[in-house]
Amino acid sequence: MQEILDRNLSLLEQLKMEKDLNDLANKLDKLGEELQKQEAENQNKAGEENDQKSAEEAKEEFDKMMDDLDQLLEKNQEMQQPFDMEKDQEMQESIDQDLQDAMQNEQNSQQEQSQQNKKNAGQKMQQMAQNMMSMMQMQGMQQMAEDAHLMRILLENVVHASHEQEGLMTEIGSMRSDDPSLVEKIIHQKEVADNFNMVRDSLRSMAMRQPMVQNFVFDELHIIENQTENAMKYLNDLKLSQAVRHQQTAMMSMNNLALMLAESLENMENSMESMGMPMSCSMPKPGQGQQSMQKMQQLQQQLSEQLKKMQQQMQQMEKSGEQMSNSTSEEFARMAAEQEMLRQGMQQMLKEMKENGQIGDDGLNEIIKDMEKLEEELVNKKINRQMIERSQRIESRMLESQKAQEKREQEEKRKSNEYKGSHFDRRIDEYLYEQSLKKNQEFLRTNPIEYAPYYKDKINEYYLKKNTH
Repeated sequence: MQEILDRNLSLLEQLKMEKDLNDLANKLDKLGEELQKQEAENQNKAGEENDQKSAEEAKEEFDKMMDDLDQLLEKNQEMQQPFDMEKDQEMQESIDQDLQDAMQNEQNSQQEQSQQNKKNAGQKMQQMAQNMMSMMQMQGMQQMAEDAHLMRILLENVVHASHEQEGLMTEIGSMRSDDPSLVEKIIHQKEVADNFNMVRDSLRSMAMRQPMVQNFVFDELHIIENQTENAMKYLNDLKLSQAVRHQQTAMMSMNNLALMLAESLENMENSMESMGMPMSCSMPKPGQGQQSMQKMQQLQQQLSEQLKKMQQQMQQMEKSGEQMSNSTSEEFARMAAEQEMLRQGMQQMLKEMKENGQIGDDGLNEIIKDMEKLEEELVNKKINRQMIERSQRIESRMLESQKAQEKREQEEKRKSNEYKGSHFDRRIDEYLYEQSLKKNQEFLRTNPIEYAPYYKDKINEYYLKKNTH
């Protein structure tokens, strides 16, 4: 119950923050529009009593909005899932200066200059409001792309867990309680539960950002957790039929999650497509030879450094007895997303190499296999020495592949520049070839080989034709 209350409170805070930021941006935009209209209204009502907003009033409203924005941004940083939002300090100072100039000109009865100052301030206010809205919109689109990627990975892992649970349930269902291999099945059940617990953390983080599916995800995760615990309890008590029932319930909840993820992913991809968003994250464009490989190698090297830092962080957490935080889980998800981008780039490069008729893969297939393993380990939040070594091995293979590409490109360049000597040199080569051909022909005449009459006629016919040319 406490977990449900906590997540609902977090969701309400996030929705309220989004609403408050949008309301503030709309107020700022409205004030900017009002200040810009004043110049035209002032020209139309020349000589009439002026009831327009003064520069001092405009500045008071603007300063109040900036104070409200500071408070919102401070609260935003305290949230569990804060928005990536910051104030444009330079723009604020520029608007302040325009309003100060407008106030000074009003005091000096220079209304025309004051109106121009307020118009400039209004334009900048609208630009500032538009930047705030664009920032939130871009963050929403970026978050959608990240969630789509994470959802795709989670879907694969949930389906895999469901298949494992189903296979284990089938095997145990046909066993007797005195079967000596039952111990292995109990160990396997614990592995299935432990592996799914790692996926569970990522599912929870994703669900916190998706209100439409949040309750469903948390409910199914709660069922899976309880049913796998009960299954382990009955397996240890050798009550196999009861254990199988709980395994089946856990598997059904896994399947429910998989169906929901598949449907949500499809809806999300349709939304991204309708907004003109790319279906995968941007990468250095493959097919640019060694330069593309070099860029991807640099990205892989950066990822290796992140892995080392994460390993140190995890070791410190284990020593202090701390649990993995949501930020750590999200960092694993980001690294998995980066690794997937690199893998997709390598796959695209391999595809283009094949389309261009290139023989061999320059070791790309092995790199892709290692990347897939590393990506899976990141999704499961596993980090150890072998994982670091795998990432370093990927770097080394990428370097070898880059050298192979450089060598091939140099070879192709050498072949394209080959035999570009003078016309005189080519005539000498042709003369030497003709002399060699004549010697071979003379050898065949003086050292006849026994052929059938038909082939003798053909050979004589060939020599007659050569001598006539």
